[in-house]
Amino acid sequence: MVEVSDPERGELVPFGNITKQVDTRYEPATTAETQCYRYDALRQLTSAWTATDNCTLAPSGSNRGMVGSGISPASAYWTEWTVDTLGNRQNQKQYSLSGGTDITTTYAYDGNSKGQPHTLTSTATSGGLTGTTSYTYDKTGNMATRSAGQGNQTLSWDEAAPVAVKDHVVDGVAPARGGHVQ
Repeated sequence: MVEVSDPERGELVPFGNITKQVDTRYEPATTAETQCYRYDALRQLTSAWTATDNCTLAPSGSNRGMVGSGISPASAYWTEWTVDTLGNRQNQKQYSLSGGTDITTTYAYDGNSKGQPHTLTSTATSGGLTGTTSYTYDKTGNMATRSAGQGNQTLSWDEAAPVAVKDHVVDGVAPARGGHVQ
C-alpha cells in the first residue's frame, strides 16, 4: 500500500502503475469510491472501473455486478481500451451500467497517408452515442483542423501564439476571429 495523498490512497504494482485508488470526498466518514486499473504487458492502461469489491474481480460482459461507486451511482464507470504495438489507442469501450447500449469509439491513424503513424486522423463512435471526428495536420505534425458534430475548428501555429483559432464554427455560428485555444 502506497500513500498517494490524504485522503486518497493508491496501490502500485512493482514497476509503478497504479492498480487501485481509493477516494473519500469531503469527510473521512464518507463512503469511499474505489477505482481499479489494469494494464497490458507493455504497461499501457487497458481497463478502468469503479468497484464495490475492492478490485477483487475484474468486470466481464456477463458479470458487471462489482462495478459501482460508494459516492454516487452516477459516478460509476467501466471503460476498456485496446492499444496496438505502436502504443496507438485502437478502440475504447464504455460499458453501460444501466442496461443501455455500450459505446464504442474506434480510432484511425495516418489516414491522410502522410507517413505520420501516430497521427490521429479520425474517430467513429457507435452504440449508445454516435458520431465522427476528423483531424488534419500540417507538415510538422501540428493539428490544422478538427471537424466534429459540435463544430469545425481551424488552427494556426506560430511562435507568438502557439495555437490560435482561425475559425471555430458551432452549429453554423462562428465566434470572433483570433481567439487562443486554452
